[in-house]
Amino acid sequence: MSISVKSIQPKVVTRIEEPPIAKFLFADTRMAWLWFIVRMYVGYQWITAGWEKMIGSGWVFSAHDGAGLKGFVTGALAQTVLRTSHFSAGVFAVQRILRDLI
Repeated sequence: MSISVKSIQPKVVTRIEEPPIAKFLFADTRMAWLWFIVRMYVGYQWITAGWEKMIGSGWVFSAHDGAGLKGFVTGALAQTVLRTSHFSAGVFAVQRILRDLI
């Protein structure tokens, strides 16, 4: 039983227009200034959060090198859910490697 390609193609092409508010927000050049401000704000937040992780409170370069990262990885590994034996063997191997590194 074979289906020909012609039998599943639509006879009429339907075009669905975007809502006017979506056109205004995402396609109109008058809104470029708004998206510029949003991008600058998000970029600033991203850079300051990354900088804080690099120099402050024990993530990377401090008196307690890696303490925050160790806590994050340990918590993530503690919450893993193992469903199948094939999958769990690989997960246990990765967990042993990570625990040895930490």
